[in-house]
Amino acid sequence: MYLRLLRSGIVRVAFAVRNYAVCGGCFWSFLCVAGALVVSVLYVKVRRWGRRVLRENEDRLMMLVGEKDKQISQLLLQVSQMNEILSARRRVAVVRVGRLIASQPF
Repeated sequence: MYLRLLRSGIVRVAFAVRNYAVCGGCFWSFLCVAGALVVSVLYVKVRRWGRRVLRENEDRLMMLVGEKDKQISQLLLQVSQMNEILSARRRVAVVRVGRLIASQPF
């Protein structure tokens, strides 16, 4: 029921616009100019919005890259420190003794 009333209202408005458009020729020219103006304004706004979004994404990604770079450098420092510790444990002091003469007792 509500849909039927809504349709009849829409149809009534459409017929009124059509009748006015047929009677007044300036309506369509004004409508075309207004439509072109609205489309151009929307186009400019969408382009500005897109640029802003791209700039924000680029800034956010650069910040993330900087943070990850810091983390990687910290991890590399830790790895090098752990390698130094492990290589210090593996080092065995080697005492080099000249040739022993077989006749000498121990």
